Amino acid sequence: MRSHPNGRPSEKVPNLKLQTETDELELQRTLQQGVDTDLAEAVTKFAMAQAVYQASLATIARIIQPTLVDFLQ
Repeated sequence: MRSHPNGRPSEKVPNLKLQTETDELELQRTLQQGVDTDLAEAVTKFAMAQAVYQASLATIARIIQPTLVDFLQ
C-alpha cells in the first residue's frame, strides 16, 4: 500500500468517518429545526410584520406628502 502524503491511509479513514458522522448529525439538526417550525406561528408573525410595514409606509406617506402650497413656493 502506498503512503499518503498527509499521513497513513489507515489513520485518515477513521477521521473521515467521524467527520462524516458529525456533518450528518448537524444536517439532521438543521433540517429538524425547519420541520419543527409552527406554521400558524410563522404566518401570524409574518402578518404582524406586514401590518407594521404597511403602517410605516402610510405614516411616511402622510408626513412627506407635499401640499399645493409647498409646490407653489
